[in-house]
Amino acid sequence: MSRFSNIFVNSSKSSRQAKRRPASRSLRMESLEQRAMFSVSTVVTSIPIHLPVFNTPSQTFTVNSAADSGGIGTLRWAIDQVNLHGAGYNNIINFDITRPGPLKSPVPSYQPTIDLSSALPDINYEVTINGTTQFGGRVEINGGSVVPPAPARYTLAGVFVNPTEPYQTTPSGEQAVDGLVLLGGNSIVEGLDIDQFTGDGLVLAVKGGDTVQNDYLGTDISGTTAPTINYATGAIGTVPANGQLPAGTFMIQEDGLLIDNVAGNTIGGTTAAARNVISGNAYYGIQITGSAATGNYVEGDYIGTNFKGTAGIGNLVAGVSLDGTTSNDTIGGTTVAARNVISWNAMGVSVSGTSNFVEGNFVGTDATGLNPLGNAGDGIGGGGPNTIADNVVSANGGNGISVSGGVTVVGNWVGVDASGDTVLKNDESGVYVIGEYNTIGGTTAAARNVISGNQNANVLIDAGASYNQVLGNYIGTNASDWMVLSNDIDIMIQGSASYNTIGGTTAAAANVIANAGVGVEITGGPDSDGEPVHNTVEGNYIGTNAAGTNAAGTTNFANGKGVEIATASTSAAPDYNMIGGTAAGTGNTIKFNGTAVDILAGAGERILGNSIYSNGTEIVLESALANEGQVAPVLNSVNRNNNSVQVSGKLQHTTPNTKFEIQIFSSPSLDANGNPEGETLLGTITVTTDGNGNANFNQTFNVSIPKMQFITATATSLDAKGNPENTSEFSKALVSN
Repeated sequence: MSRFSNIFVNSSKSSRQAKRRPASRSLRMESLEQRAMFSVSTVVTSIPIHLPVFNTPSQTFTVNSAADSGGIGTLRWAIDQVNLHGAGYNNIINFDITRPGPLKSPVPSYQPTIDLSSALPDINYEVTINGTTQFGGRVEINGGSVVPPAPARYTLAGVFVNPTEPYQTTPSGEQAVDGLVLLGGNSIVEGLDIDQFTGDGLVLAVKGGDTVQNDYLGTDISGTTAPTINYATGAIGTVPANGQLPAGTFMIQEDGLLIDNVAGNTIGGTTAAARNVISGNAYYGIQITGSAATGNYVEGDYIGTNFKGTAGIGNLVAGVSLDGTTSNDTIGGTTVAARNVISWNAMGVSVSGTSNFVEGNFVGTDATGLNPLGNAGDGIGGGGPNTIADNVVSANGGNGISVSGGVTVVGNWVGVDASGDTVLKNDESGVYVIGEYNTIGGTTAAARNVISGNQNANVLIDAGASYNQVLGNYIGTNASDWMVLSNDIDIMIQGSASYNTIGGTTAAAANVIANAGVGVEITGGPDSDGEPVHNTVEGNYIGTNAAGTNAAGTTNFANGKGVEIATASTSAAPDYNMIGGTAAGTGNTIKFNGTAVDILAGAGERILGNSIYSNGTEIVLESALANEGQVAPVLNSVNRNNNSVQVSGKLQHTTPNTKFEIQIFSSPSLDANGNPEGETLLGTITVTTDGNGNANFNQTFNVSIPKMQFITATATSLDAKGNPENTSEFSKALVSN
């Protein structure tokens, strides 16, 4: 999207991290000489004397000056005191900074800014830094003067391979500067605004177990905008009210928050008072990295928006990133109170690693879930084994959800708003699938995704994607399955995608695939990176709702085409894609479409065991390239008795010396254009053609059908191993007695 059009996204930070800090931090302990300087007078004036008790004693340091001299009462002094004397204490840093100028009565609210002149010391011990103790409720810690973000200080090669990289290391080799770095564990940071550092705003490292709440990380103290720099002029500005960054303008602070290889941190909380606003950062809002980064929770935060969740500020690479070494971290939660709003970033959430959860968030909308505030790229993307669950992922500039292997996607609403009834389309596909063994949906109502109204396919399974499952979803309808939300393609399988399954053999596994130009499109050819092979579409409702009806006539669930297949395969290398099947439960219900199944080109496209009726046209082979032009059988007679039906006919002028399966169907009527339909499968006959490509059949099926049914048949060739290959159109129908 245009607001980030000047950014070339490069999500790797490993080289920068190596330059900026050691691979793992260590506590920076004071020397014996420093300890000796701790005098009794200092104890009396600045630290309460604690009698021996069994509980951990507390000591409080009050910051009453916004200066950065290091003198008593400054933030730098308070951190030094914690590092010098904090071992074994619950250390607390409070704020009571008086507004400059004459004292007034009543004392006015004041949110001071502490402008740093150099990096603050890392904090080595447990500490609570509580900006809410300031009368005004928040304190800004500004790093703009530590390593000033002026173009003269940076290597600018003219072409930015990664525009967020240049300000991280200066030509003289200076390291980027972080805001606050917590190393002692079990610490709390609240009521702070940390912005304009050339490194990360807040770093949690070494021990973990920290809590970060009610902080602004990246924005200014108003929570409505963030500092920026124009690299051409060096001018410092702010993100405009419309959230659109002018060309050549970037944000200053690297990450809002870095969780660096530590566990058990809580970022935000389940009350509005605990909410963080993490926006206006040049890289990630939150980055979680390292194999020890496990059991972290990010909940209740606004990431990429203003403090109200109503307008965009953004983070220039992603709102949240979990790298491939993380595990068991949770972004969001199972309650409404744990929901994050992750919007207006270059990407919403990038998730890798193992057993991580992204659940219950609004990704691409405002805080109401009803209005668009899309991320410029994908809403959520990454690999697994991880779970993406119960999110609203809509109005994003890329795909709603993009998965690259081993990801479970359940319970999400993708392309619709939080009501489930209104389209907020993603500008590419709803769910984009690459890689292997992704699962989209499930066999319970809780696992069902609603994927509707997206710009491209609602579900796109791309070239190379294999062994993926799409089951139990509403695709093209609203969340209640009573209203349709139209789009061009519901499900597309393209290129060399193989062995993917759409639907399943139980009613719970059926997808509703409705109201698209094409319900399921399988496409290949020279421009599609190979041919799609061995894909299965089974047990679905294609063109109907989950009841197999048209919602009592209140809305039209029909697709233009139920299934369309267009590949470049031939009999020498057939696709072996299957629409339906021969086992119980594999047949699809395909009805109310313009055309039920349309094969434009390709060989080895099997259409077996489906209930196909009430369409404008049923099965169409568009050319001799479609299933090798397989001819349909010719029915000679139909004789109905009380409990059986006898059908005779022939197959002629087809492949000689080949086995065929003849499937016999009945329907109470022809379709709207007078063509035969196949509503109910009566049974299957196996025949072998002679040297001239002819075969006769005469079979009695032990089934009972009403009088005056239309009987029709299809023919499907079998290969040398007995596998079905090419299916014909329906034969001309005969009427039973």
